[in-house]
Amino acid sequence: MFATQIALLDMKAVCLIALLELISADATAAAEESKFAPYTETLVRKESFACKKISDLDRLIQLDGQGAFTSGMQLYQYSKRHNCVGLSTNRRVRVIAVQDDYVCVYDSREPGLSPCGWTHKDGLSR
Repeated sequence: MFATQIALLDMKAVCLIALLELISADATAAAEESKFAPYTETLVRKESFACKKISDLDRLIQLDGQGAFTSGMQLYQYSKRHNCVGLSTNRRVRVIAVQDDYVCVYDSREPGLSPCGWTHKDGLSR
């Protein structure tokens, strides 16, 4: 009898611990997402780009990573043609929207980011 009660208590404890771990994981994920909640401000952590379209951002980053731009002027011209701007380190931007790994940011000093430009989350401070 006592063995059965102890086994039930052990099982309840295991279930409670599993439930608490699940709640904790959900709370951590929600906290991570809230770091980029709309209308909050954040800092650009590393030099990157913001573009009107996510597809333009991905293509620009791909070309830049492959060394397709042999001069800053080529990069600048490509950016302008595709509605992209450079984001410098420590620039303060306002989060407008979040989609998967992307954040749409706005900076009033940059008319090319109106209403916002898409950038990667990993380039922003949390």
